[in-house]
Amino acid sequence: MSTPLRFSYRNALHHVTLRCNNREFLFTESSFALFHDILQEARRKFHLALYNYCLMTNHLHLFFRVAGMR
Repeated sequence: MSTPLRFSYRNALHHVTLRCNNREFLFTESSFALFHDILQEARRKFHLALYNYCLMTNHLHLFFRVAGMR
């Protein structure tokens, strides 16, 4: 079941967290680097101002602003 759409507005700050079920592992040592590369590509593609992020073995946090969001 997906989360319903949320209200957003131009220059809104977003805190996104993703966690695995049953505390299962999300990342291995090699996938940390892969996710970091994908995150940098997303920053360029979607003009994200990424203020902070935290990658852990079973969850992650992203704190960002999307520039020019309508």
